[in-house]
Amino acid sequence: MSTSKKIFLVIFALFIVVINIISYIWAQSLKAEEVPYLKDEVVYELIFDHQGRLWATVSHELYGGCSDDEVRVYENGVITRTFTDIENGCKFALGEFILDSTDHVWLWVQQYGKDVAINDGEKWLEVPLDFMRSEPNIRTIAIDAQGKLWIGVRGDGLYVVDGSEWENYTVENSGLQGETVTGIAFDDQDRAWIASGYYEDAGGVNIFDGKNWQAYTPENSPLLSKTVTSITFDKQNRAWIGTDKGITVFDGRDWVSYPTDTVDLYTPLQWRNGKVVTMVFDGLGRVWVNDTRVFDGQTWKYFLDPYHSGVNDTTVDSNGNIWIATNNGVAIIRPDSPQPVSYAIGMAGLAIAKGAMAYITVILLIAWISVVFNTWQSIGFGLLGLPVYFIWILMRAPNVESFGDYGVFILNPAVFGTIGGIIGGAVEIYFKRHGGTSTKQWGLIGFVIGTVFSFCILSLPGGIY
Repeated sequence: MSTSKKIFLVIFALFIVVINIISYIWAQSLKAEEVPYLKDEVVYELIFDHQGRLWATVSHELYGGCSDDEVRVYENGVITRTFTDIENGCKFALGEFILDSTDHVWLWVQQYGKDVAINDGEKWLEVPLDFMRSEPNIRTIAIDAQGKLWIGVRGDGLYVVDGSEWENYTVENSGLQGETVTGIAFDDQDRAWIASGYYEDAGGVNIFDGKNWQAYTPENSPLLSKTVTSITFDKQNRAWIGTDKGITVFDGRDWVSYPTDTVDLYTPLQWRNGKVVTMVFDGLGRVWVNDTRVFDGQTWKYFLDPYHSGVNDTTVDSNGNIWIATNNGVAIIRPDSPQPVSYAIGMAGLAIAKGAMAYITVILLIAWISVVFNTWQSIGFGLLGLPVYFIWILMRAPNVESFGDYGVFILNPAVFGTIGGIIGGAVEIYFKRHGGTSTKQWGLIGFVIGTVFSFCILSLPGGIY
């Protein structure tokens, strides 16, 4: 072996070591600040009340069952109250928090039961919904300044509950645009803005002052779609209207729309998937959409922290910091902490943190061995699988929940080309070293077969991951 070849092999070996170290350090730089008292917990929901206390729905293990869920109240990082699902008869699993003007915290169940609950500081008080026309499939809930409970239901329109009195508004008896109400928000005049729309059903935005109805649809406004899935107000009292086609902002006079046709709006629930269903504003004026997508008015970024997977909820504190509930703790995004990144950078960080460097290191070692033993024409074909692997990573939806397992990045369909090339190359080397006369390029054949197999599996509906 020549001296120049030895020098090259030493430099190559050092490169393999250095790239692993640098990759690890870089992936660590994307890690958001952790909340120490909720570290490694499964946190589903978060909200801050007017006293700055943090309310959290916490489980000791992922999908541990309702008996494992707790509602905790933290004050300066110390638990002051704990409510368990055992006490609540398992009614509050999968609940979401709502804060009213009297600083009471409401908890509602999205799919189960026929009641919601309000916390008076000491206990949960049930508010029965037996008056509803059918088993409720609640889409949204809000409380106005007078303490009235507004409930949006799939197929049953809007319910407004004032103590023991209630009213049900539908398309037939009001100016409501759709029978499925998906969002409710109140402006600075205490008027209700009501979002409605479900798949291809009729929908739009209503403004309701308690007596009169005003409607906005794509027919009479620049609204992007009749399928309106959320609505909220920023500090300038502008209405941000989420649809299945993007966001429309209305300041009372002018309309501005931001289509999301190039943004992946994945959410696990089918009826929410591809739609703008949640919007939270941070202290920098950015809107956090569907928990992990961040829009600053011009560009979209992603919260893809490699070390916090399974984002369940986002909320904002009084300082404008975003708190993110995940399956392994709570992360905080402050102005001086690691920020949301581009999709490509986020996916690269996730890949490295979850095991991709193990695969890449194997590929580099194959290259090193190929140089040492002059096996480029055989085992070296395994290197060609690397581009397929990176294409697979970049084409994946930014679904953080799917990246919790290291095996997703090491043993996935995109590596079959590499495996086939290595096996084929080994067969070719065996033939050559045992006097075989075959001239077939077994490494190339193995790579082609493995790659075709990869693409066949990746093209299946939903893939295998």
